[in-house]
Amino acid sequence: MDDSEHQAVFLEAAGEGNIAAMRVLLDQSDDAAGMLIYVDEEGNTAFILAADNNNIDAIHLLLEHPSADPAEMLMLTNDDGDTAFMQIAGHGNVNAVRLLLDHPSADAAAMMLDAAHLDGRTALIWVAQDGHLDAMHLLLYHTSADPASMLMHTMDGGVTVIMMADVNGHVDAMRLLLDQPSADPAAMMMHMDDNGKNVLMKGTENGDLDAIRLLLDHPFVDAAALMAVRGPGDISALTVAAAFAAVDDPECSCAPLLLLLRRVSVEPSHAAQKKHMSKVMKALCRVQADV
Repeated sequence: MDDSEHQAVFLEAAGEGNIAAMRVLLDQSDDAAGMLIYVDEEGNTAFILAADNNNIDAIHLLLEHPSADPAEMLMLTNDDGDTAFMQIAGHGNVNAVRLLLDHPSADAAAMMLDAAHLDGRTALIWVAQDGHLDAMHLLLYHTSADPASMLMHTMDGGVTVIMMADVNGHVDAMRLLLDQPSADPAAMMMHMDDNGKNVLMKGTENGDLDAIRLLLDHPFVDAAALMAVRGPGDISALTVAAAFAAVDDPECSCAPLLLLLRRVSVEPSHAAQKKHMSKVMKALCRVQADV
């Protein structure tokens, strides 16, 4: 078996979590250090593949090998910009996440937390989009973390971590993010993505009543100001809710719109508010008569 075949078999064993084969291949190699950082056609190392497959035993073996350079292994990325840390965090594997963050050679823990996929997705966004609460807590409260920055980081499209938790229906994850002591709930809620939508509009778009209540009832945010936010074309949470109610789909309903309407207060003399409410009501009129 030549070197390239040896390395390919090693990567396959790492991806499968075949610990016995990994040990044999490392012992047989004349360049174990090179094998540990060898990459496949997609830029994946054995370490990244082991993490992608959520195999903590393989991760332990690779980190603790005498020829390993853990600091280098922890920061290597594949062609998509993923590190092993992002991969293991995406599985919500708290023990593995803690192992990597607290490894004696992981002097760059802050860099691991800040590293991002090509689309700007960080480890925190990966765990939040799948609602891995324990892993989220570990990332946000780690001594190397900069939670204020992590919470306002934007991926492609101007999307933040609370937006990703919102669109995936993880209200408990949203609450955890808002309750972080370094959080700025108002900034998090007022932030608009590249389409001019804030997190309330996104929750409304999903018809998620629990998310809407969480946002409107937050003690540090002015619900009226949040509902008053306008995007391009005068879009607001109310117009989004009205459009949601008008969709001919059994999963869509008037409930989000009714919830928002109970919170809105329109001053009769305020022409801009009256005009906006007119748009809302026109959208509402498109709701089918039996809804």
